Amino acid sequence: MSQQQPSDAYLRNAAKPQGAMGEEVLTRMNEHHRDLADWAFQHVHVPTYGRLLDIGCGGGANLQRLLAQCPDGVVEGVDYSPTSVALSTKNNRTSVDAGRCIVTQGDVGDLPYPDNRFDFACACETVYFWPDLQGAFDEVQRVLRPGAQFLIICEMGDPDDPRFADAASTRERTCATPCRTPASKAPSCAPRETGSASSQQCKRPVQSFVFPLSDK
Repeated sequence: MSQQQPSDAYLRNAAKPQGAMGEEVLTRMNEHHRDLADWAFQHVHVPTYGRLLDIGCGGGANLQRLLAQCPDGVVEGVDYSPTSVALSTKNNRTSVDAGRCIVTQGDVGDLPYPDNRFDFACACETVYFWPDLQGAFDEVQRVLRPGAQFLIICEMGDPDDPRFADAASTRERTCATPCRTPASKAPSCAPRETGSASSQQCKRPVQSFVFPLSDK
């Protein structure tokens, strides 16, 4: 018997979660992306103080991770889905109330932050939804301070896709060379149960990229 595929509505909610189905998608993403995020964050240094940003914060799982790893700092999340903003806020309510976590609705193509605001940024399982990678990378670079790192975690995107290669080559011209973690060290990304839209399409090992944005 063939495996049931996610519905079109479910896939749309993976890109921009809305309503009750959106909350279900976000909750499952928090669960299904955990192992991948655990692996990826082993390959980057997260500052223990300062201001950190999670782009496409979804259900807020990586906000929790960053708050734990940055006990003396402030962690911000941005997502263009109001449902994601609400659930991330709910799942991090104690830190939000304490002023250590701020979740904002916004677009990666026009980030609602001033220049040089953040000491670290990450984007987990979201870059394949960004319509303009180059413009998004420019925005991320704008809001990061010199010397900050930008961690991209992406199991579905192809690092040899020209869109990714073009963005990486631009960063190479303006900052240190991106560091690609070998796929041989990444966890296997075989399809799992229906529920994570991205997992149904992933047939290759995952890759992560760390862009040290040092010379703007």
